[in-house]
Amino acid sequence: MSSSSTKYIELLKQLNYTNKFKQNKQNLDSMLHILKLVGNPQDSLKCVHIAGTNGKGSVSLKISKALQLNGLKTGLFTSPHLFYYGERIQINGQYWEEDFVTENLSTLFSIANKNNIQLTFFDYLTGLMMIYFKEKKVDVAVLECGLGGKLDSTNVIQNPLASVITSIGLDHTEVLGNTYSEIALQKSGIIKPKCPVIIGPNAIPYSVFQEQAAINQASLYKVKQTTFQLHDYNIENTDIARETMKVIKMTYPDFNSLDDNLIEEGIKAEQICRMESLEASLAKKYSPYKIIFDVGHNPPALEKVLLRIKKFYPHKKVRIVYGTSSQKDAIDSLMVLAKQCDYIHLIQATHFRAMKINYLHNCSLQLKNNMQNYEDIFMPLSKEGEIKATLDYALKNSDKSEILLICGSFFIQKEAREYFGIQDKKDPIQLSSR
Repeated sequence: MSSSSTKYIELLKQLNYTNKFKQNKQNLDSMLHILKLVGNPQDSLKCVHIAGTNGKGSVSLKISKALQLNGLKTGLFTSPHLFYYGERIQINGQYWEEDFVTENLSTLFSIANKNNIQLTFFDYLTGLMMIYFKEKKVDVAVLECGLGGKLDSTNVIQNPLASVITSIGLDHTEVLGNTYSEIALQKSGIIKPKCPVIIGPNAIPYSVFQEQAAINQASLYKVKQTTFQLHDYNIENTDIARETMKVIKMTYPDFNSLDDNLIEEGIKAEQICRMESLEASLAKKYSPYKIIFDVGHNPPALEKVLLRIKKFYPHKKVRIVYGTSSQKDAIDSLMVLAKQCDYIHLIQATHFRAMKINYLHNCSLQLKNNMQNYEDIFMPLSKEGEIKATLDYALKNSDKSEILLICGSFFIQKEAREYFGIQDKKDPIQLSSR
């Protein structure tokens, strides 16, 4: 490994363990301070800003692809990554340049240390992204919020082309609040004065966004609910991306000439591990009719992926391999799965934030004890929830009448995909994603 590669890896290690257990931030002062010291790169970017409980990553990709196909140099900032840190910061689908990261991440660490600025892991990544997109002179930057909106590190931008809120659900309640209204208020924090706002059909309560849009004199556009969306979350995400592109096109003269056909082609894009089927050449040696990867992990997301499976494979049984992170409410998620699936295998990823298998198993025992017909749904644990052993067992006991869905947090997908021999670009050494 070259000296530059070694330094790159060492910096990523340092980043990975920065403020791992830091308490939630109360303001954006530290973020604004560091950006001022590096020339406020955010002020030179034209941005589309996207928040939401579910769908924000997919909508971000669709919008970025539509802009890219129209000939615009398009930056995409999204999280978390699955296998390679560079997934988070891309330009026209190309991951970040490692030499740039080595130089500029080192600079950010040095400036923060010299000026005693306490930054979070995500603050550093956001600052690095803004420097990168400014230096590479992107035409548009599509920014996905990491968590919430109001206090998210990305919310230092002042004049986005559009603010998009995809959906509201009860997730990260320990940070964002315990009600839909509280969470909606946090996410509506990305609404800016006189900048158009697009909200998805499941961004509720609508009154919160109406009020915040009125306060900011911002035009508000609501994507209509359709029957098709109810059975396929990708249709909902596509409709949100389409409406966003429509609003941008009609609002800004510089974007009036965007080609509608290219927009339609771009918003077809889907992320990996979102209802992604194992390719036929790899799947043919396994017994299930279909093997599917999806990062749905909270109740609304799990309901949507299961609806989509029932739509495409209405006569198939569904066998689940499921693991989640330590922050998630496992009982509610397991209840969704148990009501709609035939077999459930529980797993624990090796990631430090993975939910412990004993806790997840105890949640399943509570469901068995409190509700009828769940006794035979939860399968015995395999080697304390080890992913390889569990997949061995699930595949051995499945057949062509079944869909095997591997779902839950981002953290399980890397190990699951490696099991099936999928070749993804990865960091040179094992780094825990965050």
